[in-house]
Amino acid sequence: MIKFGIKAESLSSINLIPKIIANARFVQENFVDFNMEFNQTLPWIKLDPKLNSNESNCSRDIALLTRDLVSKQTWALKTLDAWGKLPSGIMQGNIFWIGSTYECEHHLRGLNNTVVEQPIRTRTCIISSTQSITVRPIYGICVPQSCNENELINYINQHAIRIPFIKNFINLKNDSMHCLDQRSYDANAILTIVFLSVIAFLILVATGMHIAYRHKHVLKMDETPATTYEPILSRTTTAVSTSQTQSSANEQENEATPLIARPQHAADSMAQNLINCCSLISSYPILNREHQPKILSCLNGIRVLSLWWIIIGHTFLYAAYYSENNLFVKHNYFNLDNVLTIFNWSRQLWFQIIVQGVLSVDSFFVLSGLLTTFIFFVMKVENERVSIGKFLLNHYVYRYIRYTVFYAIILLIHINLSSYLGQGGPVYPVNGSETSTCRQTWWRNLLYINNFFDMKTGCMPITWFLAVYMQFHWISPLYLLTVSWNWVFGMLVAVAFILVDIITTAVIVSKNNYDHGIFGEMYSTRTNGSDTTHDYSNDVYIKPWCRIAPYAVGLILGYVLYEIYKRANAFSWDSLLPQTRVTRFNRVKYIIAWLCALTLLVLCIFGTYGDFNGHPLNRSERIAFLTLSRLAWAIGLGIVIVICFTGYGG
Repeated sequence: MIKFGIKAESLSSINLIPKIIANARFVQENFVDFNMEFNQTLPWIKLDPKLNSNESNCSRDIALLTRDLVSKQTWALKTLDAWGKLPSGIMQGNIFWIGSTYECEHHLRGLNNTVVEQPIRTRTCIISSTQSITVRPIYGICVPQSCNENELINYINQHAIRIPFIKNFINLKNDSMHCLDQRSYDANAILTIVFLSVIAFLILVATGMHIAYRHKHVLKMDETPATTYEPILSRTTTAVSTSQTQSSANEQENEATPLIARPQHAADSMAQNLINCCSLISSYPILNREHQPKILSCLNGIRVLSLWWIIIGHTFLYAAYYSENNLFVKHNYFNLDNVLTIFNWSRQLWFQIIVQGVLSVDSFFVLSGLLTTFIFFVMKVENERVSIGKFLLNHYVYRYIRYTVFYAIILLIHINLSSYLGQGGPVYPVNGSETSTCRQTWWRNLLYINNFFDMKTGCMPITWFLAVYMQFHWISPLYLLTVSWNWVFGMLVAVAFILVDIITTAVIVSKNNYDHGIFGEMYSTRTNGSDTTHDYSNDVYIKPWCRIAPYAVGLILGYVLYEIYKRANAFSWDSLLPQTRVTRFNRVKYIIAWLCALTLLVLCIFGTYGDFNGHPLNRSERIAFLTLSRLAWAIGLGIVIVICFTGYGG
């Protein structure tokens, strides 16, 4: 496996944004000032007396490479060809001249599958600038594997190895170079693989035993109704399996069977339960949606569209760092060979859909609040006598276990195996996609408090959403129990949540000059060492008190839908939508509702377009947008859901 030298906290999409903006701005404004000196088109290694005076393996291998270059040996020319060269697209920000890591590390093969042997093994080493604060040109050289970073830096600084490159790269520091090495599995990785293999083995064995016993009519399927889980409603439903029906029929036909059944041992029953638990066949009904109720089907569309929105937004974001294999990342800095293209696109109206992709997160907060309230009242109707203690136990303990077990496995994989998931180029981090402090801070994730700490020192920064969502779930009984007692006081609780969001966001944004939000680095007037986007993310973007408004709107919306549901007397899950006659008044009313919803949604997406096309908003307008846009988006989305729920969604 290949070892790469970058810090993993850079893989957070929030941490990536300021680096793209800073590098693009610097290249665009100052590239003409680069003092570049190339003595010739290809780099070259000078046969220097300093190399001969040092009898190390590195000096001998470099001297051998130099002599074979002079005599034009094929393997030496191949090594030289693997060096980075001046590419096209420099004025678009292409400052990554990595060369070919594959060509450097592998033997050259001819057309007839002949192999050109080389006397020494070579590897790619990457040189990056440590003197420029903003822009960091990257250059790759193919050198003998016997040379370490310190030896190569000394040779370059002594001009024993000449590189036709930017002058600022001479007098390199110890952290200016990193060589790509093979990486072997450590103990933690091996234990993780064994653990996952055991789980997979148990599942396969249980599935095989299930199939074998079922064909022999030994393993009797559970005759109780199969419990499946509706992910949209978080509600258990009853589905009668085929095996249950057949079993009932057999019992009716065999009335002569003795009433005294053969006793089963507890061990056999436990084994059967274990097989049913681990078998893929028994778990299939969870994924089978054929017999699921058609309730709130519009939420499926919203969820899918929001997921697509998140995916396309992150695709554009990460494309600004991963392009044509010409990327080297080190010391928390990402770059792109055509980074300015992204910012040329940002001036176009359609690109606002990508820019405002952060609103898709608020869509999920709305859905979460809606389902929390709606399911609570539906279950309350179906189970009239539910104790508060049982409700709270199910609300907290069951939800925590349901989320955390699988979450812990994913976290284990990220910490111990992510460093082995990339190879073949200087793109993947040396310690995987997690930070060096992740092994000390993983417990924050399992307690769902990781969003209260700096994202750069945490694990899996993208899981801030899970933390915020779980925190909302913790406080939701305050609303649920209140609104079930008195709906007026319940609405006041939800309004209080919204006011907390508005006030805290407005104060934090205005006090810390975060008025450009997540794109603050583009407009920042602070010193070069500032990180406005990261600060905004830590103080506003991932904090529950600044994100609760959409969730509160969802809580209110869930109660509204329940009241519509109840008044329609449609307590059958298969015929939920009330069917009313569409009068002229209803048509006008719903057309107005559609117009209001679309107006709010469009304003939220395109409201800051002026900041990108040369007609910027003033500071008050930007603060108002950051404070109210999520609330407005939630209200607009809520109107659409109500319209679809009542049967007028089209």
